[in-house]
Amino acid sequence: GYLPVAAEGIVQQLKSFERLTCKAAISGKYEDAFIALTTNPLVQSETKAKLVLDEMLIAHKAHLPQFSEAIRMVEKNNETNH
Repeated sequence: GYLPVAAEGIVQQLKSFERLTCKAAISGKYEDAFIALTTNPLVQSETKAKLVLDEMLIAHKAHLPQFSEAIRMVEKNNETNH
């Protein structure tokens, strides 16, 4: 069926977020994950997307071996900033 125009836009945006998230999960690239998060309508800024992404990568690193290089980078940056 058809969606109201107001709903159609948000559904398309969420589908883009899902597709970009799948791409990031396969690639293991920080940049891909960052782009995915910034397309999520619930993430209000690139700054918040970076904070959330960094925290989630570190918190779940045991389950994200494809992001091992990105996680090392985040941990190194955290050490430098503290």
